[in-house]
Amino acid sequence: MTAPALNKVIPLLGRSGINAQLIKRVPGEVNAAASGPIASSRLMVHADGGWRVATISVAARSGAYRVEPARTGRDSEELPDRVEMAPVHRPARVALLVAANEGRA
Repeated sequence: MTAPALNKVIPLLGRSGINAQLIKRVPGEVNAAASGPIASSRLMVHADGGWRVATISVAARSGAYRVEPARTGRDSEELPDRVEMAPVHRPARVALLVAANEGRA
């Protein structure tokens, strides 16, 4: 479900003028019952200048989109990402959150 849900977001971002790329099998949380990290998919969104605008994934337990807009301070220092959740049936909401973070909404 993860990659198909993320694939729905990519064209919506493109219509907003935002380039996105799907990164598959990014190491995720470590499951105590498993021998290693759980493979998950994440959508990394970068601005034209190369800096990360947001990371999008699908939350494992809820099935909701987890949107992590990147934040920077006044002197361009990196701040902890803000975390937003959106229902999996609302990929347009995800695109709007990312576009607003990049200043395109």
